[in-house]
Amino acid sequence: MNGRESAEAIVHGRALARARAKHETRTDYIQIHWADIRQQLLAVTYKLQPVRRVEIPKPGGGVRGLGIPTVIDGLIQQAWLQVLNPIFYPGFSREGFGFRPGRSAHDAVRRAQQYIQLGYRWAVDLVCGPARTVV
Repeated sequence: MNGRESAEAIVHGRALARARAKHETRTDYIQIHWADIRQQLLAVTYKLQPVRRVEIPKPGGGVRGLGIPTVIDGLIQQAWLQVLNPIFYPGFSREGFGFRPGRSAHDAVRRAQQYIQLGYRWAVDLVCGPARTVV
């Protein structure tokens, strides 16, 4: 997918359809500013903008924090995803469920239940980063 197709995929996405440009439409903004942003990306000087924080109410009470990137930052993130996914995704464990397309926490629980039925009694949580204790 080329840059223009990536831009269109982002601009026409459901989440980004809600994003508002203050003075220009999303498409116009991208057309006007893309050359500068592209140059910054190539020079590795581009800085992401602060995300807009929104709190979404949970059905059982409380709120869940959500960060909404700018349209351009969302475009850049999607472009990186499209480049990096084919490189790294094949190396991921088939047993992983975290932040994986088409997999949910419910799927992970169902898989754990299947393992319990097969007689397994131990689980190992592998974490990339600081160690943590799982009880």
